[in-house]
Amino acid sequence: MKYLKRFNELFEIFTYINEYNEYKEYIENGGDVNEIDYNDNTMLIISIINSYDDIFDYILTLDNVDYSYTKPNGFNAFDFAIRQNSDKALKLYSKMEDYASHYLNKDYLLVSMKTNNEIKKSIFNNSLKIAKIYKPDLYKFIMKQQKMKKFNL
Repeated sequence: MKYLKRFNELFEIFTYINEYNEYKEYIENGGDVNEIDYNDNTMLIISIINSYDDIFDYILTLDNVDYSYTKPNGFNAFDFAIRQNSDKALKLYSKMEDYASHYLNKDYLLVSMKTNNEIKKSIFNNSLKIAKIYKPDLYKFIMKQQKMKKFNL
């Protein structure tokens, strides 16, 4: 019964509230930052999906965040961040570099550059923004390839 009450409180926070102070209080009073809701989301993922920027930034300051958590569908926090918001993807990259590196792969970017799919275009553009900061040689190479494609060289 105690678990159910706690879960209901967590569900309320996850689903309906974008209140930084309430979430912070929940964590400071023993709440688990890695707890999973009924949709297999952690608060980190929910903060990305729903643009809860203050909660997202707070979570990144915590020591016990499980950045390796992957939903049953195969997506993790970085997958959501790179599809939706390059600023969040940039912030997560240093914490999830091993996982995120496949988005900054030369072959992946060359293939993504040619897509008409909107999600893949977003991933490509956000990957370029990350590469510009963390992998400048790769960024220059891809930009050169884009220029050549544009002029059919």
